[in-house]
Amino acid sequence: MLLYVASTAIRLVHSSGTNPRRQEIARLLYTGGLLAFWLHVAAAFHFDHHWNWAAAYEHTAERTADLAGWQSGAGLYVNFAFGLVWTVDVLCWWLAPRRYAARSRWVEFLVHGIFVFMIASGAIVFGRGPVRAFGAALLAALGTASIVYLRRARAAP
Repeated sequence: MLLYVASTAIRLVHSSGTNPRRQEIARLLYTGGLLAFWLHVAAAFHFDHHWNWAAAYEHTAERTADLAGWQSGAGLYVNFAFGLVWTVDVLCWWLAPRRYAARSRWVEFLVHGIFVFMIASGAIVFGRGPVRAFGAALLAALGTASIVYLRRARAAP
């Protein structure tokens, strides 16, 4: 998530797109974040669940019951759906960068809204100890970059 936040902050703060090198760095960070996400998923399945879907589902259901009061492993599907959205988004950026840059705002808001939801639920709600503070710091960084972006957008002629 740190790589996602760094990428998004670069894109928001340097939204004019006048420096293609910054956009390239943002794309590399975004892609690196995706790779780290899938490595995290693979490590969790290998070390924690021994490649057993039922064990992963049950663990997710237990954690959900502990924190939310209802037992459901649906969060496992949410994580995979998130990974799919991120994967498609990265592929779109690499395969059609001009089209990606010109996509509609509602798609941008939807994709980034999903990220904010995942950071909030994964790090703050389900995270423990310092992970919660780290998640809050990531959200604060995104908020700060968004404020900079909005102020610049208002000031532009």
